[in-house]
Amino acid sequence: MKLSFESNPNIGTGIFVSNKLGLIGKSYEKRFKKELESLFGVPFYGITFAGTDLIGVFIAGNDDLIVIPDICFKEELKEIRSICEKHEAKLIISEDRSTALGNLALIGKEKAILSAEICDKTAETIKKEAKLKIIKAENFSSPLVGSLVSKNSTKAVTSPALSEEEIKLISKAFGIECIKMSVNFGNNFVSSGLVMNDSGYAIGEHSTAVEIYEIDNFLRE
Repeated sequence: MKLSFESNPNIGTGIFVSNKLGLIGKSYEKRFKKELESLFGVPFYGITFAGTDLIGVFIAGNDDLIVIPDICFKEELKEIRSICEKHEAKLIISEDRSTALGNLALIGKEKAILSAEICDKTAETIKKEAKLKIIKAENFSSPLVGSLVSKNSTKAVTSPALSEEEIKLISKAFGIECIKMSVNFGNNFVSSGLVMNDSGYAIGEHSTAVEIYEIDNFLRE
């Protein structure tokens, strides 16, 4: 599905999706909820986070876990907690000074790759409460590891800005196949323009025919 939010192709900033549930910025819910539920095969919930639609920027997680910074409003937290309980997903609230967790973390079923910008206390909390092995991306070329990869349980589209060594680490950590490809006409921040789970994917409408062709072929293999 090619998609943009009010001419903004950076759809990943407004969506979080797993194989259990999807979260979308409240401003986009009415127009896109049904389409996204059909595409991804999971229920979607329109929410705000810290009064914004930047769901994909602030939220990280996997099928059984959602990690959020503590900057959300009281009513927002109540709603997110209710959604997590409904879908049996653990909720971890981080007190980290770094709040853009969607850009700073890649979380799989057994392991998580965390940016060096995420403090040790947050990493230890995720390790202990979610029972995940933590890999700190201290030597990555960019601290924004979460923004440079879009993945599901078997495959990942990784930024051309990542080195082969970094891509091998991602592949090994999550047991997935990887392909290098940009989105939205050469944008290296892949997750800003590509959102996926095991059932489908949505890509920013500024993506070129070559980008879509390569990603589509890879995901269908």
